[in-house]
Amino acid sequence: MMGQARSPVSLTIAAQHIFDGGEMRGSGSVRISQGRIESITFGEPEARASITLPREVILAPGFIDIQVNGGGGVLLNDQPTEAGVRRIAEAHRKGGTTGCLPTLITDRSEIIERLAAVAQPCLKIPGVLGFHLEGPALNRSRKGVHPEAEIRAPDRRDLAAIKSFGVCGRSVVTLAAECVPASLKNLSGPDYVSRLVIAMRPQPKWSWRLIEACLVPLIYSMPCHN
Repeated sequence: MMGQARSPVSLTIAAQHIFDGGEMRGSGSVRISQGRIESITFGEPEARASITLPREVILAPGFIDIQVNGGGGVLLNDQPTEAGVRRIAEAHRKGGTTGCLPTLITDRSEIIERLAAVAQPCLKIPGVLGFHLEGPALNRSRKGVHPEAEIRAPDRRDLAAIKSFGVCGRSVVTLAAECVPASLKNLSGPDYVSRLVIAMRPQPKWSWRLIEACLVPLIYSMPCHN
């Protein structure tokens, strides 16, 4: 139910084909309450279901994409606004992505600040679960599409903007640990670390309280190892 992820309505969806994320399970019914799946019943679909899908349609879980740089003709770096985020989320929802982290690649401090200024209101947009900041501290040898001129160790201005995402949904920041060992000490506030996942290569003397596990592509933040 891509358009009803935050809806308070209770409803039942009947389908001839249900995919549970691992295998096809045949026909059945899915009950949704307060925007969450309450129960799944396999067998004969409920006759009085709120929605009965056409026989050829497969009912499946929505995708969650934690790296969405743009969509609908918009790049987040070019339009770090509420309107830009909305267009990105709506474009991906059409393809089955029900939750995403709009992603900002390495950019100027003011771009990070512009996104930070609208981040909280954007959480009301259906499908926006938080944000993913890539950089600005990345390994130059693995920079990919990130502009080398903007790759840097975060200064106080950068850290202030990045820190604000710690109370913004389920946000992630990807950094190259070997590039910012000193600056990362400023990210250790308890109200911050508990909410913002930091994806990086661990260093021997760092606390695992600071480095939380996250499935994020780290290709831009790590050097190659044979």
